[in-house]
Amino acid sequence: MMTGNINPEYRYLSILAKTWNEVYMAENLQTKQKCCIKQVLIDELLRERFQSEIQILQKIKAYPHPNIISFEDSFYYEKVTTQDKAITFGCIVMELGITNLQQYIQSKKQSDPEFRFQEYEVADFFVTMIKAHSHLQEIKIAHRDIKPENIILFNDENLLFKVCDVGFGTEIIDEEQRSRTIGGTVLYQAPEVYRAFKRRKHQAKYNPYKSDVFSLGLVFLLFATTHNMTKQQREELFDDEMKLYNYLREKRKQVKELYPRIKGVSKILKLMLDISPDQRYDFSQLSQIIEERQYLEVKSPAKINHKHLQSIVNLDDFQLDIKNKEDVYLDLNGMQNKSQDELLKFLETIAQQVKNFQMITLQIKLEMSCLNVRTVAPIEKILNRAQKLKELQLHLWNNKLGNLGLLFLTKAIMKMSELKRLTLEISNNLLSDEGINNSLPLLEGLVQMEELKLDFGLNYLPMDCCEAFFSLISAMPKLKKLDLSLESNYMNQVLSKLLKQTVKRLPLLNQLSINFSNIPMHNEGFYDLGESISELENCELFLWGSQIKDFGVEEFAKGLSKCEKIKHLNLTLWNNQITKKGCESLGQVLPKLKKLSSLTIDLSKNRIEDEGVRFLAKAIHEMQQPLRVLQFWIENVSCSSFGLRYVNRFLVTQTKLRNISLNFRSNQIGLDGMELLYNGFGQATQLETVNLILDHNPLGDDGVNTLFKGLCKLKELQSLFLSLESVQGSGNSVTVMLSSIKSWTELKELHVNFLKNDTDLADDINLKNRLLEIQSTAKINIELKTINQQQK
Repeated sequence: MMTGNINPEYRYLSILAKTWNEVYMAENLQTKQKCCIKQVLIDELLRERFQSEIQILQKIKAYPHPNIISFEDSFYYEKVTTQDKAITFGCIVMELGITNLQQYIQSKKQSDPEFRFQEYEVADFFVTMIKAHSHLQEIKIAHRDIKPENIILFNDENLLFKVCDVGFGTEIIDEEQRSRTIGGTVLYQAPEVYRAFKRRKHQAKYNPYKSDVFSLGLVFLLFATTHNMTKQQREELFDDEMKLYNYLREKRKQVKELYPRIKGVSKILKLMLDISPDQRYDFSQLSQIIEERQYLEVKSPAKINHKHLQSIVNLDDFQLDIKNKEDVYLDLNGMQNKSQDELLKFLETIAQQVKNFQMITLQIKLEMSCLNVRTVAPIEKILNRAQKLKELQLHLWNNKLGNLGLLFLTKAIMKMSELKRLTLEISNNLLSDEGINNSLPLLEGLVQMEELKLDFGLNYLPMDCCEAFFSLISAMPKLKKLDLSLESNYMNQVLSKLLKQTVKRLPLLNQLSINFSNIPMHNEGFYDLGESISELENCELFLWGSQIKDFGVEEFAKGLSKCEKIKHLNLTLWNNQITKKGCESLGQVLPKLKKLSSLTIDLSKNRIEDEGVRFLAKAIHEMQQPLRVLQFWIENVSCSSFGLRYVNRFLVTQTKLRNISLNFRSNQIGLDGMELLYNGFGQATQLETVNLILDHNPLGDDGVNTLFKGLCKLKELQSLFLSLESVQGSGNSVTVMLSSIKSWTELKELHVNFLKNDTDLADDINLKNRLLEIQSTAKINIELKTINQQQK
């Protein structure tokens, strides 16, 4: 790696990339600004090419664009080899970004396998990239190597991306002359360029702007789906135009389903990814049609909430002024104090207003209200008129729906032949086995379903109705995501056997969330769950208060060891009968999960003690695979400072960890434990989000101050939630913490709970003044609880 000064104006700091060329991070010694230097080996053949690249960059510098990387300088230098031969390097100085698009998506998916960009982010990216390349076309420059690696992230808050490596492109002087050198990365070449490449032709007649449009269209597919075409797929598809046409059509359809609120997104992709270059738009045409037809605008969902309705005096004259009639969100929470007659009139008014809407997505939220078989009628009416829905969410928990009310809803839902995502939150609604057995079978015709969430907890349902749930799930062979909550019903471990049988019938299922909490699963039930999850990528098991003992954990661990695909695992097992022996079994299998990137373990209120904590923390420490997200909760487990030895170690060894949540509430952790955390946080400088709960531990001022000193070393910290309730600290401790805020230059959010400590009114006034001082100089959202109030 090159460091030091090869040019008196720049100092090389580190290497960023090494492919055909070497790319370095450097510092401009005059301005003290960091920059990026691309270094190219120059020979007689490449000198002219390098000069041409500089000319193109200088032209772009004369006509700048906010989404094209800025060219700053260029220079040559010579280096003498060991054979006393001089070799020449050409250097291009550009502004320095954070990472490229390919690396950014990969890092996001490592921490969250289900990561997707938000709709507004997709729309903004599409528009800015098209405008950037339209600008290049206006000044007669074609990029010719559009790919994710050549799109650089400059701001990860608002996702500012810029195009780079434009110098590789071509300046178009004669529009009629279409003979161009074949270039670009094979995976992102347009079909006409790829064909010439396969025939080993160095020149071909093609329109470089339109080939760039196709390349950018493939990048757009990656951005929208976060999945790349493989090299093998590429060869198979591009050698058969019909296969390629069908593939691109399916991808456009997928993007439209993922982002239904982006106007014209499928149309734009069709214009960009037309196999025929004659039919394909160039960037100028794309910019024009986007402006004329307002394509790529995000349609906001029509949101109607209870405050809006309560402001209406005369419901008979009420008219909804809504532009987006495809996506409707009815947030009716806050109407709990309404009588049945008032609620019925409100709902009937809404039903009348939306009767002609062509809804694609519908979400209704009416919780903790007086919804019953009478007042549910308007909601049933809305559903009967929304037969083209693709997504439906009904959040109706804690009402009085009853068996007949549920039957009315399912009769309406069963007709929705295009429905792919369904959420039914009907917990605590006075249901019985009769209502379940009569209603759920009606939905078995929805075989196209891809995502299903059923929450029927707290209805005191018996085992007699369990088969209805699993029969319904088994009837949906296309399910990819299942979330089933039967918490606190009169059921038992047979649930796990039924789930195990059902999962085998769902070949596409890769995400499972199960909440069988407060149901006596015992050891046998936990073992069957372990057998159920072997083919999953994402699994969440909520089993608090389920009477699970060590033997159950041992048997579950055997099933877990077969989970070769698991990337995200959540085991919430608090308030069971697990001891250090169960922790040892679980600890032995965790290092075997080679693809795991996100882990949640909650063993709070189990008698695992120091040794149990050590087994689990040691397992995390010994993992060969890097974790990105970790939640480790051991509240009230009789743990002392001694138990945190391996917590300290995994903070050091898990170098890719970005987000961590540690809950050590109500243990016997003191100053020694804080010294261990001080050492751990001192090494884990890459952490960005920290959630740390230490309530009801005898830390004292020394312990709190030691902890703050360790946290101060987290230079990348963006969000900190710290709960220190009843830790025998004083106002001096919080003063130390506030003084350390200056060391967190990236911090955006700070939440500190310091209730029930030895603070008085003087401390309160002092802290209030310090907060005002800090917030006047730093843009940080600060929440601090000291005596009995919250200050912001």
